[in-house]
Amino acid sequence: MVDQRQPGPLIELPYGTRQRVVVVPDDVLDAEQVRVMAGDQERPWRPWDVLRGDPQHPTLRTLKEADEEGLRLLPVRQSQVDQLDMPVGHPLPNVVYIGSPAVARRYYPMADFHVRVFEERFGEAMRLLMALGAERVTVRSERGWKRDVGTDIEAPIKRVLKNQAELRFGSRRDRSLVFEAELVPTGVPEVPEGLVWFDYEPTWKAVVEARERYGLREFQLHVTSRENFGIDADVASKIGRRKVLSLGGRFTQQVDTSWVLEGTFGDAPKRGWRRGP
Repeated sequence: MVDQRQPGPLIELPYGTRQRVVVVPDDVLDAEQVRVMAGDQERPWRPWDVLRGDPQHPTLRTLKEADEEGLRLLPVRQSQVDQLDMPVGHPLPNVVYIGSPAVARRYYPMADFHVRVFEERFGEAMRLLMALGAERVTVRSERGWKRDVGTDIEAPIKRVLKNQAELRFGSRRDRSLVFEAELVPTGVPEVPEGLVWFDYEPTWKAVVEARERYGLREFQLHVTSRENFGIDADVASKIGRRKVLSLGGRFTQQVDTSWVLEGTFGDAPKRGWRRGP
C-alpha cells in the first residue's frame, strides 16, 4: 500500500497499484498523516490506520474491511484528482474508479469500465483510418457487443468523426452493422500523434505499412476486447456488498468482442507522407 505521508503523482505508480481507487477527502488522510508524524516514523502507513483517530469514519472502515477480504482499493486525495481525466461530473463520493490500462490519467466508474476501454480502442482505430485517408468505412460486429453496448454508443462515434462524415447507423434488420461512414480525406496520410493502443496492435501496424509503402486502397482492421484486467463479477460483488461503496451504476461485465472496420482509402500521394513520433 502506498505511503501517503509523501504523496507523489498517482499516474507514476505501477498500474496494479493504482488500478482501483476511491477518492477520499484530504482531511481524512491528513488526520492520519499528523498522527503518524507524531508517532512511529518507521512503521509503514496503511490507509485504515486513521481508524485509531476516527473509528467511525465509514469510508476508511470500509477500506479496511475490503482489504481484509483481499480487495485492495487505493485511497486518493481529493486534491490529487486534477491529475486525472474522469467523466464530466466526477469524481463522486465513494465511487470505485478503475484506471485505463493504456492511458495513465484516465479513470472510469467501475460500472462501465469495460465498455469505455473498448471505446478507447475503437476511437483510436477510427482516428488512425481517418488520418490514413479513409474515404469509406463500414463497421460491423462479428461477435460480442453491438451498437447496444451502451445507450450512448453513437455519441463517441460522432465525437471521433467530428461531423466530418455522412453516417448511417445499423437497424433492426441488420443488427451486425454498427455504422457506415463516407468521408472526404484532407491533407496527406499520416500516423496521428497520441496513439496508445497502436503499439500493441500488430495488424494495425501492417495496415499502416501497406498504406505507406504500397499505396493500399482497401483495408480491413479489427478492434477486439478479450481481457477483463481483473475487473469481474466477483470484484463487483465484493464492492456491491458494502453499502458505503458504489460501482457508479449497473456493472457491465467484459464480453469477448470483435468489430471489423473495412473500407477504402483515397489515392495516396507519392510524396509527403507524415509519421507521428
